[in-house]
Amino acid sequence: APGTLDLGSDPALRGYWLDLFRRHIRQTVALVARDYPDAPEMSARMRKAAARFVAHVDAVAADPAARFDTLSLCEVRERCLRAAGVADPYRRTKDRESDAALRLLPALLAELDALPEPVRLDALVRGIFAGNVFDLGSHATASLFARGGAAFHDVRERLQPRPWLVDDLDALGVRLRRGVSSALLFVDNAGSDVVLGMLPFARELLRRGAHVLLSANETPALNDVTHEELGAVLVRAASRDAMLGSALADGRLSRISSGGGLPLLDLRQLSAPLQDAIARRPPDLVVLEGMGRAIES
Repeated sequence: APGTLDLGSDPALRGYWLDLFRRHIRQTVALVARDYPDAPEMSARMRKAAARFVAHVDAVAADPAARFDTLSLCEVRERCLRAAGVADPYRRTKDRESDAALRLLPALLAELDALPEPVRLDALVRGIFAGNVFDLGSHATASLFARGGAAFHDVRERLQPRPWLVDDLDALGVRLRRGVSSALLFVDNAGSDVVLGMLPFARELLRRGAHVLLSANETPALNDVTHEELGAVLVRAASRDAMLGSALADGRLSRISSGGGLPLLDLRQLSAPLQDAIARRPPDLVVLEGMGRAIES
C-alpha cells in the first residue's frame, strides 16, 4: 500500500523531504508567474496556496512526533491549491510541452520503424526513460526544465549505458515475443513523457496484436497528464500516425481514467470503470510508469 514509509522517523530523511517540498512549492510559484503573465490573479492565488502549504510543512517540522510520507504531503498540497482557487498550475506548461512533443512524434515513429526488433525495443524503453524526465514534481528535473536543458533527444542520448542498476530489458523482450493480448499502461506526465515515451511503446504493443488501455489521473496533480488531456493527445497523435489512428478507431487503443488525483497511484482506489474494464479483459501486461506510479506507490 502507498504511504507506509514514515519519513518523520529518521532525522536526515525528515529534514530532506520537508525542505524539498518547501522548495518545490516555491518553484511552482515561479513557474506560474512565468506562464501566466497575463493573469496576475493566478499568481496571487498561487502565492496564497504556497503560503498555506509552507505553513503546514513548518508545523510538521516543529512537531518531532509528527508522522508523514510523500502521499500525505501531496494530499495537503493539492488541498491548499484548491482552497486558494488554483485548479491546475501546470496547465499551460503541459499544453506547451505536449504541443512540442506531438510535432516530434512522426519523425520519432519513422526512426523507430526503421530499427530491427531487438534494437527497437531498446530504443523504445530508452524513450520512456527520456520522456519521463519531463517531471515537474521532481525538484532536480524541474530545475533542468527551468534552465531549458531537457530536450527529449538530448536526454535520450545522455542516458546511462546498459547494464542499468535494475535491468530486465532482455526479459521484457522474451515476454513480448511470447505475445501480449491485453496491456494496461498507467501513464505519468504530459509532454514528451506520454507522447514520445509511452505512445510509441503502446504502438509497439498494438503492432504485436495487443489491445492497449491507457489510464491517467482524473484530476490534475503536478504535470501529470489528466484523463481529459490524454484524450486530446490521442486524437492529435492518431491524426499523425496511421497505426495509432486505426487502433483508436476500432477500439484496440483506448483510455479510462484511473480515478486518481495525486502523483501517487493507489491501486486500491481505481475508478469503477477501470475496474470493470480490467474484469472484462484482464491484462497480461501491466506497466506502472514513473516514480509516482511505481516506486513511491
